[in-house]
Amino acid sequence: MVNLEQTINELHDLNAERDAFSSISGYFFQFELTLLHILYDGSEKDAFSDKECKATYKVETIEDYVKYYKKDDKGYIRLAQMKHHVSKTTNSKYYSAVLSLYYTYLNFIEKNETNIELRATIFHYDMSPVKDIYTVLTSAIESEDKSLQSIITKIIDTGLDSEVNRLSFSQITSFEKTETHASISQILKQELSNRYQSLHPNHTPERLYASAVSKLIQDSGNGLDLSIETLNSLFLDEVEIMKGFYQLKIIDYVKGIIDSCINEVDINFRYTEEVKTTYAGIYVDFIAPFIEVKFQHPEFRYSFLRTVTPKEFSKAIELNSLSEYESFLEASDAIKQTLSNLAKIIFNYLSSGEEIRLEDWFEITEKGWLFDYPSEERGKGVLIGNFYGDIFSSLYYMLPRLKDRDLRPDVWYVKHDDVDINASNQLNYEVDITSPSEDLHKHIYAQPFDDHYHIQCLGCLTVSNLSDCKKVNNIFIDQCRVKGV
Repeated sequence: MVNLEQTINELHDLNAERDAFSSISGYFFQFELTLLHILYDGSEKDAFSDKECKATYKVETIEDYVKYYKKDDKGYIRLAQMKHHVSKTTNSKYYSAVLSLYYTYLNFIEKNETNIELRATIFHYDMSPVKDIYTVLTSAIESEDKSLQSIITKIIDTGLDSEVNRLSFSQITSFEKTETHASISQILKQELSNRYQSLHPNHTPERLYASAVSKLIQDSGNGLDLSIETLNSLFLDEVEIMKGFYQLKIIDYVKGIIDSCINEVDINFRYTEEVKTTYAGIYVDFIAPFIEVKFQHPEFRYSFLRTVTPKEFSKAIELNSLSEYESFLEASDAIKQTLSNLAKIIFNYLSSGEEIRLEDWFEITEKGWLFDYPSEERGKGVLIGNFYGDIFSSLYYMLPRLKDRDLRPDVWYVKHDDVDINASNQLNYEVDITSPSEDLHKHIYAQPFDDHYHIQCLGCLTVSNLSDCKKVNNIFIDQCRVKGV
């Protein structure tokens, strides 16, 4: 008798404490790749090279998903971990995943289920060569990383860790490279379209994709099984997209931007491990949770884009829709620059010993995100993505959004390349940009309001050197301090 379901449940109970979505990003990458694997089930493209099987899939069971089926009186269990990194990675990035799989493996062999075959794969995208499971496992067990000590202790406590079992685990477990998240999304949309678009006139590629991911999210959240038959039956009729789907997708996308910020710091050889750890904590503990909470409100997502994007901005965005998500894609550079600037400001503030409460640093309305830094001398400001090229074109787009009396900031924090506006030895600070000299700035698009605002050039923020904070406080002082005096 094959105790397949019982074995899966027992192994899952041993991993019940694992954080389902512990990484900053990857929520949609995981679901989309899982869907693709279900579509390929039992075919030549099967993720585990299983032929002519009709498997059942459970998301967030034991690992990111478990695939299982019976064939010829034998049971088969396949475990999948999914990781997506936007840069090169070291072995340590996969320590936790490999240790988790090894712990499951040791508990599996203790059950001595000879008529069940177990295999595991870490499906990953990064810019590094494929890694060796045995090497990563050995290094992980010897690691002194405090965050890994709990799982290492569990492994040791089984009494089964040995050189023989490490080698046998390495034979049934592998790393496998995937395409980028963007490519996986396109492949999934194409596959769904090829299979199901002809079944109903409203089955557009985007609607098929959104409804399929929606179903996976909802069914997995309810602990339901999935299979190729489940998807086939779903698309026989007109499909629905879960409420809040694009909100989740936008939040996941911005978390991916945050993840890339962390990776860029992590791979920079100039920074110490302490600096890297500090910045990772800033993004994970402060910025990501704050963004996720605020982005629950559609009007705050919209006002965020209006605040940070120094380009033409469509007024025809429908909130909670594909058009809103595409607007975030288009604004990715501005979002990344804004969050990077905020991260260094937080890094500098840590030295003050004061508590960091981003809730107190931002005044957020449906019109914009005002930045109210504790030591700013000039009032409230806005953090804006970098101005590139012609600064006056950026001003043309930004001024109408920021001139409202209920919003108008006192300071614009923005990096730009225009010598007429940047601080220099010849020009300490251009303070009255709403009423510029006609001779000097004939081409500026602004009205001569009685009041003025400051454009803070961010030269002293030096985001090219994230560990250097000597001049950071200068960007909050009235009048520029070119040399940091």
